[in-house]
Amino acid sequence: MLYDCRRDDLIPGVTLWNYKSLQEDLTKKPQPKTESEIIASDSIDDKASALDISANLKASFLGGLIDVGGSAQYLHNTKKSKQQARVTVQYKTTTRYEQLTMNHLGRENVTYPAVFEQGTATHVVTAILYGAQAFFVFDREVSSMETDLCKQHRQSFQKELATMLPSIRGGGQEEGTLVDILISINQSPFNSQRLHEFLDTKKREMNFIKSYLTILNNKDKDDKDDKDNIEVISSQNKLEEIVLDPQNIYVVSFTLTSLHEEEPFLLRLQDWLQEQFLPGSTKSTKSPPEVKKGLAWFEDEERTRNARQAAKSIQDFFSVNQSNKKVHFVVASLPDVDTPGASIYLYEDGELVNKNFELPSKPLPFLINEVRHDSIQLKFQPAEHGRATVSRYLVEYKVAGEENWKTVRTEDAREMFLLKDLPPNTEYQFQYSAYCKLGFSKMSDLSPPIKTLPTRPPEKLRTVTAASSVISVAWMSPSIVASGAVVKEYKVEYRTVEAGVGKDQWTEKRTGRKTEFYPIEGLKPLMAYRIRVSAVCDNGALSVPSEELEVSTLLEKEDADNVARQFLQKSSLVEDRQPLVFTLPLEKVPSDASSSCLLYQLGKENPEVPNKVILVMGATGCGKTTLINGMINYILGVQWEDNFRFKLIYETTQRSEAGTRTSEVTAYVVNHQKGFQVPYSLTIIDTPGYGGTRDAEQDKLVGEQLLEFFSTPGSIDHMDAICLVAQGLLAHSTHTQKHVFDSMLSMLGKDLKDNVQLLINFADGGTPPVLEALKEADLPGAQDESGIPLHFRFNHSALFAPREYRGSHNAASEIFWKMTTESMDDFFDSLKMLETKSLTLTLEVLKKHQELKAALRSPPPPKIEQVHRYSFQISIDPVAIGKPSISRYQVEYRIAGEENWKSFQQEGPKYQFTLEDVHLNRQYQFRCAAITEVGLGQWSEAITCICPMRRPAELEASKVKSWILEVGVRATVLGGGTHNYAFMLLTSPLLFSSPLWVAGPERRIVLVGKTRNGKSATGNTILGSQVFKSRWSLWSVTETCQKEEAQVNDRKVVVVDTPGFHHASHPHKGIAAEVSKCMKLCSPGPHVILQVMHPYNFNQEEEEMVQLIKEVFGQAQDYTILLFTYKDYLKGESLENFITSRDKKLKAY
Repeated sequence: MLYDCRRDDLIPGVTLWNYKSLQEDLTKKPQPKTESEIIASDSIDDKASALDISANLKASFLGGLIDVGGSAQYLHNTKKSKQQARVTVQYKTTTRYEQLTMNHLGRENVTYPAVFEQGTATHVVTAILYGAQAFFVFDREVSSMETDLCKQHRQSFQKELATMLPSIRGGGQEEGTLVDILISINQSPFNSQRLHEFLDTKKREMNFIKSYLTILNNKDKDDKDDKDNIEVISSQNKLEEIVLDPQNIYVVSFTLTSLHEEEPFLLRLQDWLQEQFLPGSTKSTKSPPEVKKGLAWFEDEERTRNARQAAKSIQDFFSVNQSNKKVHFVVASLPDVDTPGASIYLYEDGELVNKNFELPSKPLPFLINEVRHDSIQLKFQPAEHGRATVSRYLVEYKVAGEENWKTVRTEDAREMFLLKDLPPNTEYQFQYSAYCKLGFSKMSDLSPPIKTLPTRPPEKLRTVTAASSVISVAWMSPSIVASGAVVKEYKVEYRTVEAGVGKDQWTEKRTGRKTEFYPIEGLKPLMAYRIRVSAVCDNGALSVPSEELEVSTLLEKEDADNVARQFLQKSSLVEDRQPLVFTLPLEKVPSDASSSCLLYQLGKENPEVPNKVILVMGATGCGKTTLINGMINYILGVQWEDNFRFKLIYETTQRSEAGTRTSEVTAYVVNHQKGFQVPYSLTIIDTPGYGGTRDAEQDKLVGEQLLEFFSTPGSIDHMDAICLVAQGLLAHSTHTQKHVFDSMLSMLGKDLKDNVQLLINFADGGTPPVLEALKEADLPGAQDESGIPLHFRFNHSALFAPREYRGSHNAASEIFWKMTTESMDDFFDSLKMLETKSLTLTLEVLKKHQELKAALRSPPPPKIEQVHRYSFQISIDPVAIGKPSISRYQVEYRIAGEENWKSFQQEGPKYQFTLEDVHLNRQYQFRCAAITEVGLGQWSEAITCICPMRRPAELEASKVKSWILEVGVRATVLGGGTHNYAFMLLTSPLLFSSPLWVAGPERRIVLVGKTRNGKSATGNTILGSQVFKSRWSLWSVTETCQKEEAQVNDRKVVVVDTPGFHHASHPHKGIAAEVSKCMKLCSPGPHVILQVMHPYNFNQEEEEMVQLIKEVFGQAQDYTILLFTYKDYLKGESLENFITSRDKKLKAY
């Protein structure tokens, strides 16, 4: 389409391109948009601006050069009279946008160039925006009162001046009279400032009304239908017509009530003019009139706020309920002095029933009052505006993440609502709306996910025992637990009955584990308590509390609680006897997965007190573990009279006190707490017992574990005491103890000898015999004047002994308990006085020494990478630990059976070696060792490999025996029969370079062959059991590849059986495809392909099968071994003669 800007005319029917080109280069896109604007001016400039007319086009219009039509006729529409008040509403809407692409530009792309010569157009239309534009012009004939008043004022003023000025000039009146007149005019309502204020006030009133209409017609962007707007009524008759319509049961009207009031300012102007025409006598007695300034209805903040709230509420309510045919929504204007500003009028059945009706507004989100495993109690929060009209609620809920909503309607407007019959441990989301007789409010905002509890509350809470300060309760575990949820522990809460029902009055305790029993300690005597229990899941979720139980303590008074009883609440009962034995709640400290040392801690770290570190070591059976358990009972303040004991170290396997229990180095950090018998934290490093059934290598391993433990970053960096535990009754030599002890001091530092503490176990009142032996061994440590090592005596026979209430045994146990307690006092007092020794520098040196020792250990055996006819290629896998200390590796070899080893010739450090000029058909052994700055390390294990032989073509027929191996095997088949086998090896370089001839943990064999050659029976023979189907049949028994395995001579053997070739019912290609699947079953590849043959069946079919094997296995077919079945057919002829006497095809194969 063309365009002539000179005449503002479109020229249809004429174009530069043909229709097809235009359609190909045309893009279309939707562009929906709706705009409206109120225009108060009637000037040509404002009209041209509204039509978006350029200056050139405006000049053409004013010059009469162009004619306008459509919405542009608005330019010609002007006011006919000055008595008209005009307001214009401009409405614009667009639907789609079409535009030509740039592909058609260029003169060479123009289809009809002759158009340029015609001169009928100035432009080419390249884009069209489709839509519509309309101007709604509202005219109103207004009274000329305002103009008349102003004219009267001017005439009156002029008349008065005309009378007074000649009098002043003639001397009849003074000039002050003129001043009085001017002052009077300035103080009159006709003052220009007051006139402008009046006009500004009117403009503000229009702005407020415009804002309300904008709120009422606030549609969604995608909503382009005007019928979805609230209808604006221009007359009272129209309003009555809608109200009286029988189809409209309810009419909701947003009513402007203050637009019909008389304007006070105009009345005041009229009054002022009237006063000017009063008789002189009367006028002189009156003072100048005052202009009273009152507040307009829109200047009252409360009224405008209420009007704005009413507009928002009716628009929200209309957006939800506009489909309700029984309710009609309108905007109208009616005078009403009782409700100034704006209000919502409600008409019902043609009658006005409420002049200030409040529609339900969008409610606030739910408050969650209570959540249980099968229900959620919600609390509604309706908005204040419209709250009184709410009669019930509509609740919508869904499982979080799902799409389907479920709805529930309440029966009344009560704020509490219980949603029942919900599955446990499930997340839900909620929203709701308020309902009145006209319809529903907007939905509330979507709530965040709320999950039902995973378990039902504990059941049947009951009292077990009640004392003066302790109440023990028990309960049953929850009967309903959600799938995947696990009850980890329980929360026990209690309060005095006098405390009331306040939430903060409850005292909380945790059981620490899943146990349905708990003693509540520290209670007041003769006091009534209320108790309840909640389940705690592994993810921290709690159930609701159980039903409350009311119990009273007794009048008896017990001793104050101690730290031991505090730990008793957290400990686990492991031995239900007298005394009860509990394991302390140790927490395992995470460590490196490669570390063999364990670290546990008891309680939370207390940085305000020092941490003493002791290393406990001793021979197997010295009672070291029992001594450590005795220490923890002493530290926690356990008394002889207590009916419980603690174990820091507990093993499920019960051994005697003389048996070894510790299997690895373990550290226990006992963090100090108020009530401990020692004023510091204590770290106990427990080591496995040495000697006994353990060998020297295991004893060395303990030292390595300790070095690893101390070398761990962030681990222990100091030592306070090395405790050597010995049995008091042993009088034999302690050379092993001295050797191990000296090794420990050499590792940790000689300066620790002053920190050696000797702990004698199983001691009685006399001198322990072991002291004399220790004196002779000259162990390091302090000694008395007679040379006896200073020591501490312990006897823990009474620690875990069964309690007897009468008898001498019980009295003796009590004596041993007191003796041990006194020794514990002395030991821990001594530990407090010992000087702490740092291990930082010592461990740095030891770490380097340890790396050097690791480098000297036996490395992994060398690897055989490749085997050629006259050479081997060897590689070394360097060790990870100690690698910096290794300068190079030395590799040696020898022929199997010889004694002397030979070394490779090498230059510089490397990991690849090649042995040349080897003997054929000989077994070679290889080994390697690391070379460090201190010398040669330990040799690795030797690996054996066979050197390849020559090809069969290079041998004479008389030497065929050297490459034929006969093995007689017998395979049982169905029917009780057997097959005899003989097999031979086809030689080739690839066969002998195969990993088949290198030592390794696994062998993989693939069985192939024709039907009925006994292939599956061969596999059964190799594995030693009937794992493959084997029976005589005209057809192949095996139809798919089958993998089986077994241990043969301490080596894993994998056999894959394949379908037989030349199956009568299957083509070769189908069989070959199935056979190829065996490569996946023997991944990464077979060591050997065993081809099973009949002695007299090497014919054309066998040759075809050989070709198929080559196609299936490729280079892997060079690993083939022939196995001949049915040896009886040879009739005594040797396999060697049979091979040499056959035709050339068999010998060539």
